[in-house]
Amino acid sequence: MRWMGHATLDVTRVYDHDDLEVDARVGRGLECATDVPRPEVQRQADLANGLENQSDRAVAQLAEHRSPKPGVAGSPPVCPATQTAPKIFITGDPGSGKTTAIRRIVAQLGPHVAVTGFLTEEVREGERRVGFRGTTLDGRSFTLAHVRHGGSPRVGPYGVNVASLEEVGVPALEPGPHTRLVVVDEVGKMESFSTAFREAVERLLEAPVAVLGTVAKHGVGLPKRVRSDPRVTLVELKRASRAGIVGEVLRLLERGGIRAESGRGQKALAAGRRPG
Repeated sequence: MRWMGHATLDVTRVYDHDDLEVDARVGRGLECATDVPRPEVQRQADLANGLENQSDRAVAQLAEHRSPKPGVAGSPPVCPATQTAPKIFITGDPGSGKTTAIRRIVAQLGPHVAVTGFLTEEVREGERRVGFRGTTLDGRSFTLAHVRHGGSPRVGPYGVNVASLEEVGVPALEPGPHTRLVVVDEVGKMESFSTAFREAVERLLEAPVAVLGTVAKHGVGLPKRVRSDPRVTLVELKRASRAGIVGEVLRLLERGGIRAESGRGQKALAAGRRPG
């Protein structure tokens, strides 16, 4: 199982994606308190602003009502990944079990956690897959795509029903005043044809609410932005690692203050816990 985010974890190896994250931040025009300029770059910037030393810089910061310390009012913004509301997205190849994992995680949380959002599943006629259906967590269904849905846009043989997604699926992504978790299954090519869906996902990444979703492993546009967003903890699911993923994600949610109902999640947490 692979974890991608500020710290990318594998069962046996630790990866550092800082370069990717800095590129992503710069691409979106973000500055983080951890993106500290090199001394020479800072010196040149100070000289350009008429500041000759650190004392001058501190005075200038106070004059602007800015604190020279990160994490307090007026200071450089803390990187969004330090926010307490986790943004967890599971990625993996088609058929790896992403939606199944999400269903199990939501079930383990129990009814005491207010959850909204939607899940997707295949629509089959006999042995043939003919489309995809979305179901909100309060039981409403909508057709996401179908081979008999005419017009455009299309993904392979499937016509994408953008209107149905926007009528039922997108409103389910709007958190209410008591919502603790929003489920998005999935951020993929089909869903990305909807402007309303793209905007809803962007709002969720900014909002102070936890997000649990799935995202396409490949592709550009919105899926790529989600995968590379420094606020996102990206979990790569492989068929060989499915057994422990529910517990691992429950642990991540618990760090953000979202806990499984007492007794429900203990076995899953134990199954997903790594030694040490």
